[in-house]
Order: sequence, then C-alpha cells, then structure tokens
Amino acid sequence: MHFERYEDIAIREAPFGIAVIKDADGIILEANEAYCALLGRSRSEIIGKTWMKFTHPEDVIKDVVAILNMRIRARSKIIRDKRYLRPDGSPLHARITVIPLNEQDLPKRHIVMLQNRNTEIIMRSRLKERAEDLSRYRNAIFDSMAGIAQFRDRETGEHIHRTKNYVRILLQKATGLHPFSDKGIRVISRAAMLHDIGKVGIPDHILLKEGKLTREEFSIMESHTLLGALAIRNSMKAEANDTGLIYAREIAECHHEKWDGTGYPHRLKGTHIPITARVMALADVYDALRSKRPYKQASTHAEAVHIITKASGSHFDPELVRVFLSNEKAFEKIAETEQRFLERHNESDYP
Repeated sequence: MHFERYEDIAIREAPFGIAVIKDADGIILEANEAYCALLGRSRSEIIGKTWMKFTHPEDVIKDVVAILNMRIRARSKIIRDKRYLRPDGSPLHARITVIPLNEQDLPKRHIVMLQNRNTEIIMRSRLKERAEDLSRYRNAIFDSMAGIAQFRDRETGEHIHRTKNYVRILLQKATGLHPFSDKGIRVISRAAMLHDIGKVGIPDHILLKEGKLTREEFSIMESHTLLGALAIRNSMKAEANDTGLIYAREIAECHHEKWDGTGYPHRLKGTHIPITARVMALADVYDALRSKRPYKQASTHAEAVHIITKASGSHFDPELVRVFLSNEKAFEKIAETEQRFLERHNESDYP
C-alpha cells in the first residue's frame, strides 16, 4: 500500500498520527510520519507489526474489547484513551479514534487516529502538585499563626479548635445559604482558626484583664479585628489569590459585625456581612457563652441556645440561627467533649 491518492497524501501530511490496521490480525499496514514520531520508532519498525506490540500491556485487553464492541454494535467509530510504550519504556498517553473502513473486495481494515495527551497529563500532574503545595503552605500559615494566638492565652487556643468545628457544622448544614463545596467548607473551617489572630496585638493588661473593660479598653480590644485582617493581608503577599487566606481575612475582620448593623469595625448590615463572618459570629458567641472566664461562669447549653435565639435578627442572621437550632445537639456535644478530645489527639486528626 502506498500514499498515492489525494486522500492518501492528506493522511500522510496530517499533523496527528494515522495508521491503517488490518482487522483480522491487527497488523499495521501503513503509518504516517506523525504516527511513527509519536511512538518514537521508524516506519520500518512499525509496518508489518501488530498494534499490540506497541501498546501498554495493561491496555491491550481493553483495546480488544473496545474493537469487538464496535463490530458487534456496528458503531461507526470508537474514541478512547490508552497508553503506548516507546523504545525507552516511557509511556505515551494518547487519545485514539478508531474508524472501520468499509471497502468492497478488500480485507477489513480500520484507521486509527492518534493524538498525544502526554503534555495534558503532565500539566494536570503539575497542577495537582501545585494545588497540594498551596494547601500545605496555607495550612502551615494557619497552624503557625493560630499557634501564636494560643501562646498569648491558653483558653484562646482551645476556643480556636472548638469554633473551627462549629463553623464546619453550620456550613455543612446551611448549604442553601452559600455556594461552597465540601472542599471549600474544609478550607473555611480551617481559616476560621485565625479569627482572633489580631489579639496578639492587644496589650496583656487588656487581653487578660479579669474584670470588665472600660470604654477605652474595649475600643482597643475592638481593634483586634483590623489587626488580624492586616496580619493575614501581609501573609497574602506571596499568594494574593489564595482562597483560604481570603476567607481568613474576611472572617478576622468581620466576625464581630452584627446583622442589624450595630457591630464593628465597619457596622456592616445583613448580607453585606460575608457569610463566612456571619457563621463565625454565631460559632464565636456560642463558644464564648459556654466557656468559663475569670470574670464569668460558663453558661449551660440551654442558656446559650436561649441567648442566641433571642438575638436572631439583631446580632445573628436569622437563617443561620434556624440552622443552629436544628443542629444544636451537635454543638452541645462538641462543647462537652472537645476539651477531652484535644487532650487525646493532635491537630492532624481534624479535617
């Protein structure tokens, strides 16, 4: 067989690999230059050999089954991904299109069109590695910054871990209020660990004061939201588009905003408050109510539920309060068991 006809010339000059294969025994009758180049072999090494000789052993049976199905079901073509083996043993990831030739008075044959997918596979692998690197980078930032806050105040450290789990529950159960995927929820829950990072900039005599804060002291305490946002924004210089850090910044800055616009630092109102911060606000207050402080006793779960319910529409997003009330037993369980859990497990056990 020779490339003499107009159609044959077009096949020969095609930018992708094309081979003509005999159905009966799988012998390659002809192959263009692109096909040979993709397989890394000369034309003389390919012509007269079976396609199976160049196919990855794990893909041979899959190819045979696909060709048989094409014949049985009288399909006009099949398209599938497969692997070839080059002379040095390296794989060629390819997408093949197999089209049967219906020619009278000639042995049954089919044309195989071959497209290289190695570059695509390599790029996907690199993108995956990049995403994993970014995830490790982000988690390292979260862990180290959260650790700094914990050094200032042990109760702050325990509060960080409990609220992370409260945030996760609210987001998982409030799917109608946000667009986040399961992965996004995991990222946001971890980002919530940095909501109080700005407290590292608050003087000890205010942060650790056992009595009620004066108006001036409370004004300084309020600044932890802006200090936290600034610290996270500085961390974003290397990865400005990292979604985890973006969520962490908006949570740190806005988790003391209130639904009715009376919160701080910007007096945002309603849905102008990011959903991440609205969720954090409820989780933060529940944990603060359930925690013992030098200046107060811990509230019971029932008391905390009553206070949050009463603040629906003023402090908290009413829809989130409804989600909270539907899942308040999960909050109660975390509040009662988290301390013991943290003593038995390290942070790597958390999702």
